[in-house]
Amino acid sequence: MQKETVSIIAKGVLALFPLTLLIFLPYEFQQKIHFDIIIVIGIGVISLYLSLKKLSNVNKALKWNKTRGKVLYQKVKCDNPHAQEMARSYYPYIKYEYEVKGTIFTSDNVAFYRELNDTIDKTEEYIKTISQPFLNVYFNPNAYEESVLVPNLPLHRKVFWCFFVLLGISSIFIGLSILSGNWG
Repeated sequence: MQKETVSIIAKGVLALFPLTLLIFLPYEFQQKIHFDIIIVIGIGVISLYLSLKKLSNVNKALKWNKTRGKVLYQKVKCDNPHAQEMARSYYPYIKYEYEVKGTIFTSDNVAFYRELNDTIDKTEEYIKTISQPFLNVYFNPNAYEESVLVPNLPLHRKVFWCFFVLLGISSIFIGLSILSGNWG
């Protein structure tokens, strides 16, 4: 999971690199190429790519194989332990093992998102719903070491990522319309 995050960040930086080069171009040239519109299009492309990638990964995980797993360690972690009590968020940490074709794998990937709660009790309840009486582990049939306990996104998270798909499409469309002279 961490390798994938680094890969997405690296792709985002590479996508932004040509845009940063435009900053160093002479002002007259920037005026001619509508620098601001190119930034809008670039943000749209990045937003569209990252959101579709996230939704695609979740969709693929829904088709992953399922096996039983065993909890090795579980606890509630605090997202920001130095914050005041009212500003703290808690999330589940579950280390588990599962077996595929005679090989035992361990992981701590609970979901494709971090389930944050405002109390320890809510987080403990969430842990109980996932890991009783046994653990369902969904693993990638092409890479057995990649697994997750919750292979789906809740509705509010899907809406969040769909918003970024729409933002990306509309940014690209508006930017291209302005560049082609068909806007206003």
